[in-house]
Amino acid sequence: MKEGLKGLTICVLGGDFREIELIRRFLDEGAQVRVVGYPPLDELKGTIRENSVFQGIHGASVIVVGMGGFDVGGRVKTLDPEFNIALTEEFLELIPPGTPLLVGAARPRLRDFASKHNVNLVEVAEDDEIAVRNSIPTAEGALQIAMEELPITIHGCNAVVVGFGRVGV
Repeated sequence: MKEGLKGLTICVLGGDFREIELIRRFLDEGAQVRVVGYPPLDELKGTIRENSVFQGIHGASVIVVGMGGFDVGGRVKTLDPEFNIALTEEFLELIPPGTPLLVGAARPRLRDFASKHNVNLVEVAEDDEIAVRNSIPTAEGALQIAMEELPITIHGCNAVVVGFGRVGV
């Protein structure tokens, strides 16, 4: 185990298998990692599974929100369908000023809350290296939806996946 993150407590709120890889890297670097919104998984061995956002963020040095982002109601996507994580103003008030809150992309409402409560909001999707690497699972997700929703197979179809972010067209 390396010790680059030793002494840090990182709380990961929701996410998918991308965050599990990130969690493993945090652990490898010596961080204590708390996870919220994950079912019991072998891949999360060594983490502390918390039952609430409040338990997860209490005393955290850094808070990471899953790259999958939020729905329109401000709820974070999770691997555990039984778990509901909502980033409310009450939640943001609990984050000590200056604590980094890493999100994929923030909606204006979250930006306003973070500014009002002096939370160090970091939108990682703005980083070109992350945006380019994230474009692959995004395109794969578009293909998966097409396969699930179309009444035909996509084999032999003339189709293109077009993106309108910095990586796409």
